[in-house]
Amino acid sequence: MRMRLPALTFALATGLVATDPAAAQVPGRDAASRPAQPPRTAAAPATGQQSQGMTRPTAAPMQVSAELDATLRVWERQSAQIQKLTGEHQRFVYDSISGIEKRGKGKFWFASPDRGRLDLVPVKVPDGALNEGMKTKDGKPYSVKSDIQAMWVCNGEEVLQVEAEQKGYYRTEIPPELRGKNIMQSPLPFLFGMKADEMKSRYRLKFGRSNTYRPGQDPAGSIVHITAYPTRKSDATNWSQADVYLDGATFLPRQIVLRDPYGSQITRYSFNLKTMAVNKNSWFQRSDPFHPNLSRYKLLGEQTAQRKVSQTPAR
Repeated sequence: MRMRLPALTFALATGLVATDPAAAQVPGRDAASRPAQPPRTAAAPATGQQSQGMTRPTAAPMQVSAELDATLRVWERQSAQIQKLTGEHQRFVYDSISGIEKRGKGKFWFASPDRGRLDLVPVKVPDGALNEGMKTKDGKPYSVKSDIQAMWVCNGEEVLQVEAEQKGYYRTEIPPELRGKNIMQSPLPFLFGMKADEMKSRYRLKFGRSNTYRPGQDPAGSIVHITAYPTRKSDATNWSQADVYLDGATFLPRQIVLRDPYGSQITRYSFNLKTMAVNKNSWFQRSDPFHPNLSRYKLLGEQTAQRKVSQTPAR
């Protein structure tokens, strides 16, 4: 079974997310609020198959409001100031078909421009645990389970997807002509942000309902809430909607909420601003997080990433 962090297309430059009171309630809890299910135009990568093409935007940026464009530009500028970033996250996966909620946690690391790592370990859950706040269509509470253990790493020369249960990993080599550039593939969209024009070329964007940030005004205590819809099949195969919550003062992350293409699963990543370290060298002096010791793991598959341009709009 391939690592399911999940393996989603993402882009990076360095920004993140912010939790607000409304975000604490999982969006899309009822079927009526979920996005329409797009046709299955492309299947997700199967076990043992790699789809790590490097996608470069070529389409013209889409038009957005002046206020949203200004917000995206601030995000880009704030991101450009971050050379190193590390922190902790929690992950919650809600599946409406199985009625199961999975819980995990972990750490993440980033070093500009092209190194990143996201770890996931299970959260210990008591047997028979239920989430009474989440109900299936027939009114039953969700069962709570522990998530998997996994790791995603990009060290600038290769991408590693580690499967702890299989004690193995997949390796994708990055060609020399694509090294030293912003990461274009990762398990989590927007984890490290991206450039404003790049975002507008790949996604349909709008302010979310929880947005309180206003460009040019005092950002203290404000929340940036941006909702993104993929416009390319390469993205829409993996997710249909992303809600990104940023701290208005720092543009660091607190939360990212992803909906799957078929309306049955919501994945929520929550980040702890208090544990984030920006441009600190201490964690690099102890060890290099981008070259983990995999001597006890076997190679399950490998390939070389290819430059892949997809302008086909998502339906």
